[in-house]
Amino acid sequence: MSTPETVAGYSVWTDATPWDPDFLHRNPMTCPESGSFHRIREILNHDRPWRLYALGDLAPAELIHCEWRFTSHDPPAATLFYRAFDPPVFFAVGSAMAVERLLDEAALPPSLYLHIRPEILNLVSERYQRVTTKMMQRMILREPALSDFAGVEMIAADDLKELVELYDSRDGKEKEGTFFSSAQVINGVYFGVRDNGRLVAAAGTHLINRHENVGAVGNVFCLPEYRGQGLGARVTSAVVNALIKEGIQTIGLNVGPENPATKLYQRLGFRKVCSYVEGTVSGSAHIR
Repeated sequence: MSTPETVAGYSVWTDATPWDPDFLHRNPMTCPESGSFHRIREILNHDRPWRLYALGDLAPAELIHCEWRFTSHDPPAATLFYRAFDPPVFFAVGSAMAVERLLDEAALPPSLYLHIRPEILNLVSERYQRVTTKMMQRMILREPALSDFAGVEMIAADDLKELVELYDSRDGKEKEGTFFSSAQVINGVYFGVRDNGRLVAAAGTHLINRHENVGAVGNVFCLPEYRGQGLGARVTSAVVNALIKEGIQTIGLNVGPENPATKLYQRLGFRKVCSYVEGTVSGSAHIR
């Protein structure tokens, strides 16, 4: 079972030691060290809209992919290496000084996909030789104004092959920075529209953590020849409606500031809450 240790006054919780698969069934609201879990949760709940994805990664199914480092004292700060993807996704919250101390204790992977606020970027990029970034924005559902989603159907695990084929048809630019795995369908909510049996549009959730009441909408895609018919609004509305029915309180998504889909999300009731940085860093100068 994973255990925390203290390094230079900081708590480190990793998945380096063998995992007990039955632990979370016995203790569904705890992690391997309940004090550590509650400290991380406390830090993340200070700003739920920005820390939405990190809160999602506290879900039992996600814990085995997470390497957390966090302050056990104020000022609060936490870093996360989420290793379900390659390269791992890196997230950080807290003051630059506190995050820097946590980074100094971390064994850095040779490459990372960043999901951080602009004020943290220099702390990470100076540790790598190659840096490619772009600005993104987090939007949160504030005033739901959903479109009619009649005719939209739920996509189940049995439909996974068709969904993968649909997403594989995206061009290089559309695929850039997107994340999709079969687990998102199995553990989340996906809806699609068919034309003569062919799946032509879909949307779903990047994550749902029902314990934390957070959900992130993602993987919204429509085949080019079907665009302009409102299918994106219909499938996105179906996903949001399902999350609302489940009682999810914080529903968000990520989108580029120049992406035309921003206007669609605004019509559905999403509002921008912050800007952040996505991108890749590689060629670690401090691999330990």
